[in-house]
Amino acid sequence: MKVLLLTDYALSWDEAPPSRLLCLSREIARDNHTVRVAGSRPKEVPQVAGVEVVPIPHRADGGLKQALFPLRKEVRDQVRWCDTVIVRGYWIGFWAFWYALVFGGKRRIYDFHGMNARQQWLDRRWLRSLSTWVIEQIILTLATDVIAVTRVFREQLSRRRFIRRSVLLENGVDAENFESCVTVPDGSHAVRRRLRIGSERPVFVVVAHFVGSWFEPEVVVRAAALLRDDIELLLVGDGRGLDAARNEQQRLGLANVHFTGTLPHRAVRELLTQLAYACICPYNASWPPARQPGFFVARKVKEYLAAGKPVLCSDVPGREAFLQDGDACLLYRAGDSEDLARRMKELVGRPELARRLGARGRELVQGFSWGALYRSSGLSTLLQPPA
Repeated sequence: MKVLLLTDYALSWDEAPPSRLLCLSREIARDNHTVRVAGSRPKEVPQVAGVEVVPIPHRADGGLKQALFPLRKEVRDQVRWCDTVIVRGYWIGFWAFWYALVFGGKRRIYDFHGMNARQQWLDRRWLRSLSTWVIEQIILTLATDVIAVTRVFREQLSRRRFIRRSVLLENGVDAENFESCVTVPDGSHAVRRRLRIGSERPVFVVVAHFVGSWFEPEVVVRAAALLRDDIELLLVGDGRGLDAARNEQQRLGLANVHFTGTLPHRAVRELLTQLAYACICPYNASWPPARQPGFFVARKVKEYLAAGKPVLCSDVPGREAFLQDGDACLLYRAGDSEDLARRMKELVGRPELARRLGARGRELVQGFSWGALYRSSGLSTLLQPPA
């Protein structure tokens, strides 16, 4: 079976986190399929054992570029080559599935990450929400099969009568990459110097792509203000969701809050393994998906666990699938800076608790390897040639 994994994202191992389709392609190739991954032009072409990585020599940087990217001949040529195409992305999914029909009715599998139209509606982007909803419905209708990244998204498919054609394949993590991060002598001090953190206080870290209303980084900043003499806070990533956090930092005059911007994934691994004392998941309880049990499967949370760090998580219902208070994490009341500060201070005052939670996280994350999730998902069965 010739399997193509296609996206309009730039494929990279060194983004935070690495491209999902690269991880899936590696597992599919281990099933003895002929595999290609194609995406927009990366800074450096990634290498995947047993997989041909094809960088399409154009960038899809959003807006019109992203809408026009699937119309390129290189995209059509890739779809023409395969027997099965797995697609992530809206415009690329829309056009790739039409191409797959025209080129002989190839199997069309959509990597489904939820109904984004709903979030756009909540963000008052009404016209964008309407157009996204229409495209989503067409893609799901054209797809022969769907991969759902969470149980909640699979339930969304069931309400739209697609459940019989879906499999569940959550995001995984390469825990061995964190195990192989050797803590060099003076490694923590080196990372502190690089990030210009002058003190030796414990460092709490949030790593995210702050683009929507699902995070509350300003809550974490206000908690850091209550512990300004005890901890350092590092916010890693970028996006408009950080504006409120930056405003809070400036208003409160906080020297213990640091913004790094987006870092390469190898730098994030080094930061988590060598510097971080604990990591924070500041999910917004008013964000609808966060209230649905089974939603909380973010890859970044799993990387916190893989790094052996305790997690401080807001008490949204969606985290209950694998984050239990006192197991690998401590919970705080969502939106409550004082309660978060109390739990942070508890961790600092009880290093043995931090070590125990971190060790438990390392145990939990073994069940989230890409190989284990792929084998249990049913995707390998979908990719078998028809009898």
